[in-house]
Amino acid sequence: YEYCSYVWSKWTATGADYAWAQWLADVLRFSFVCGFYTGEKTASLESIKVEGKMRRLLCPDLPCAIMPWTVDEWVFKDNPDTGMLALVQRTYSQTDSFGGSGAGEVVIPWERVCHVPLLPASPGDLEGSSALRPAQVLLKAKQKTLQLQTLGTEVNTLGLLVVKEDGAHPMTEDARAEIKMQLDGRTAEQVAYLMLPPGDHKVEYIRPSDTVPDLSKQIETLDQQIGKALGNVHRLMSLQGTGSFAARKDASGEARDTMDFWADIPARAAERILRQFIEINFPLDAALGMVFTPNVNHAAVEELDNESRMRTLAGYANAGLITPSPEIQSQLRKELDLTTTTSDGES
Repeated sequence: YEYCSYVWSKWTATGADYAWAQWLADVLRFSFVCGFYTGEKTASLESIKVEGKMRRLLCPDLPCAIMPWTVDEWVFKDNPDTGMLALVQRTYSQTDSFGGSGAGEVVIPWERVCHVPLLPASPGDLEGSSALRPAQVLLKAKQKTLQLQTLGTEVNTLGLLVVKEDGAHPMTEDARAEIKMQLDGRTAEQVAYLMLPPGDHKVEYIRPSDTVPDLSKQIETLDQQIGKALGNVHRLMSLQGTGSFAARKDASGEARDTMDFWADIPARAAERILRQFIEINFPLDAALGMVFTPNVNHAAVEELDNESRMRTLAGYANAGLITPSPEIQSQLRKELDLTTTTSDGES
């Protein structure tokens, strides 16, 4: 317990280079988007007081994230359910001992890997299930649509000016050269005009807004389809304040259950890391089965509605369901941060 308390204080210390909140964000972000999170476990020898004695023990650091897209191979024996050996990470910038640089590979033993898959189909499902998988095609379609609209804006920001010649009165070479000179010397700050030779010649100005495609309707439709594919339409409704109160309240409850599910993912990963290092530092106790791993609990941060609580307690008291006593009074004063009364009658 003393060892785990020391590790926990190190992980949650204020001002650390890699804080607990950052690790939580990495685990949730990568597992949600990519389907799994991988991190490399590291540790340092530190002096920790255990059972009244100072001992040199390995204290784990928070795992350093390995980008999922750099995991090139999974190495296992027989089957990945029980025979994981290592993973191979492909690096894009590596310098060896001879000064050579370039792409390379790093083999990381599985004992040093913190692996957190999202909704794996089996223990051997190493890549998990990305929460964005149902909307993968729609997300790619939205990406292409945004790229097309951006490209159209970049290409057509200058607009277009066209001079149409009157076939009955063709221009002379000198007139064409004069018009070309006017067009070449024209800047955006000038008023749009041209000096044309006699004849029914026409000038057409095409504004940038006339040539840029408006794909806002398509993007809005894709957003709606993506929301349905991800199954979060009801949650968006609860956040945006639309719909009936009952629907929003129910959606908020479901959203809270969902948050509990996500909180469990890094909590269980932290417990596995603690268990591994407990067994490393206390091998005899581990062999005898005399070690335990504290649970990493989580709860919602909320503020009690004291006014509603007082009305409820008053109702219970009037109904005779509870009887006032010094113990209840003392506990309520303590919870409500009110003054307490001592046995001498002093507040």
